[in-house]
Amino acid sequence: MSTSLPFVSPLKGRGAVRNLMRSAERSIDDIEQQMVVLAQQFKAVFRQPPTLRLVRQRLASRENIRLLWRLTQAGWGRQRYITLRSTEGAQAIRRLPPAVRETVLRFEPKRAELNARMRMAMAQYRACRDYLDELAAVDAFRAGATSRASARQKETA
Repeated sequence: MSTSLPFVSPLKGRGAVRNLMRSAERSIDDIEQQMVVLAQQFKAVFRQPPTLRLVRQRLASRENIRLLWRLTQAGWGRQRYITLRSTEGAQAIRRLPPAVRETVLRFEPKRAELNARMRMAMAQYRACRDYLDELAAVDAFRAGATSRASARQKETA
């Protein structure tokens, strides 16, 4: 039984999807390296590190990497991650010395760009991986259905 789908897939086979996935992995590696360099550049601007630092955060796995501003306050373990979009973050930035504030504002667009590019590369990687996993599930189902059908034929013969 052959059924044709009413559309043509833009994905030209599993090999093409694997190539897309490898390309996304290379992009992720490249962007992560750029994040490290940007954080080092911010750190190099100051002899005495300010209370605000640019840090690369990796949550749970490689699939959640981002650059964040980390605000360290007086007292052990008192740190928070802030963004300029939040009220708390904007207030913290305003309280910084003018030279530090200007440096933060100079680095912020690049930080935001790297985070956006990372999210896009991660989304492409996850979409390719999920697509290949779904095709593997179809193959496994077909293999199981085929082996069950041939077993039934042997039983009736």
